[in-house]
Amino acid sequence: MRNFLAVILAIVAGLTASLGLIAWKLNGVTHQPEPVQDILGSGEAADQLKAAVPDALGNMASESIDVAVLDEAVNSAVSSAAQHVTSKDDFDEAWAQSLEQTRTGWVDQIDSLQEEMDAGEPIADNSTDAQLQWHLDPVAEVAV
Repeated sequence: MRNFLAVILAIVAGLTASLGLIAWKLNGVTHQPEPVQDILGSGEAADQLKAAVPDALGNMASESIDVAVLDEAVNSAVSSAAQHVTSKDDFDEAWAQSLEQTRTGWVDQIDSLQEEMDAGEPIADNSTDAQLQWHLDPVAEVAV
């Protein structure tokens, strides 16, 4: 019986340590700009994103209008426009700014929600207060 209890406590300790490590890493990712920029702002991931965005936006645009006659024209136009934007020299800097604005906005939302919870204010079950909202204004300015 003693061994069984020791195994259960060891498993609980291991799970607690793992969750603590995950929480610590997530805190570092959200509260410091470098990890987000390293993951999405540069390197292979950013190149893959730049390559995938035009087709993805074109497909989303053509699917959203739901008019078969216009699907290909809308897809082509939106894909071409997105390709033009992602190929501009300013795009990488604008994307980095968008990532940073998105990260800081999300952290501010989480901090505000934490303050509300600490103050004892109820949070609605369907609350969207801490949803990630992309701030793409810098990228949109590149298109203009």
